[in-house]
Order: sequence, then C-alpha cells, then structure tokens
Amino acid sequence: MKVNPPIQLSILASQENAIAASPEHGLPAAGDGPELLNCIADTYRRYLVLPPGAADALALMVAHIHAYDAFLHTPRLSFQAAEMGCGKSTALALIRTIFTSMRATKLPSAQIVSELGRIEGQPWAEYQGRRSISTHQVAHLLRGFGISPRTVRFGTITAKGYDLDDFKDVFARFLPQP
Repeated sequence: MKVNPPIQLSILASQENAIAASPEHGLPAAGDGPELLNCIADTYRRYLVLPPGAADALALMVAHIHAYDAFLHTPRLSFQAAEMGCGKSTALALIRTIFTSMRATKLPSAQIVSELGRIEGQPWAEYQGRRSISTHQVAHLLRGFGISPRTVRFGTITAKGYDLDDFKDVFARFLPQP
C-alpha cells in the first residue's frame, strides 16, 4: 500500500506557495486527523452555503482524495443548486441595490417585494410564470444564504423585514464588490 506524504494545503495550487499543516500556520498538526477534518469542514462552511452535514462530507472527501491510491473504489461528488436557475444570487444582488438606492439599513419584506416587482428586465413581476414574487418566496430564496425575515422596528411600527447587517457577510462572500 502506498502512503502519501504529510498533507499539504496549497494556496494557488503551486508548490512554492504550499504550506504544511502545522500549528504555526494556524492548522492542526499533520497527525491530528479529527482536528484537521474539522478545520477543513469549517473552511467549507465559511465560503459555501451548504445543507447540514455537507461540509463534513466534503472534508472526508478531501481526506479520501489524499489517500486515493489506497482505495479500489472511489465515491463521486456532484455540486448542484437546490433549485437550478431559481434566481437566488440575482435576487441577492438586486436586494443589495434596493438597500443602497434607498439608503436604508432596514426594509420591510413587503417593500422589498414591491421594489423587485418594479425592476424592468427581471422575472420578479411574474415570478415562476405566476404573479409577482411574494414575501414568502423572497424568504425562501434568502433562506439558502442563511438569512430569514424577522420583526423589524420602523419608528413606532413593527413589520417582518430584513436588516442590512444580516446581509453584509453574504454580500461580501457571494457578490462582486459594487
């Protein structure tokens, strides 16, 4: 059985930039398998929106790929959107535009839906072949990014809506800078 050398985590996939898994690089020592798998899974969670357990499966796949030559059979991974072409990233970009153009830090769900319906050249006025997108459908799209509506205060009135702070990390991770 062929044993691979210690795990190398590569930046830009080039040998001169490779760093060995070690505590001085903020990574667990090469012999600490469970801690290294947790570190890899946490990295996936930071950069990807994944269903529960997927980051752990990806970390195990990394370990499997490292020891590939020791196996007779290998699993295959398939990356797919939960709803292909459903418009999650488009909606996210437009919601950022709405917050920016209105100079708002909080918006009611109903106002976001209204503004999405007014944008020409976008599918929101007749979402999925039906009438205008609903607040429930917007919530469903955003749930994939870990964002949910909540009760937000607007002066003396409260309504279901969104706070811009809830989007900041998601905007930075999934959208190009404006």
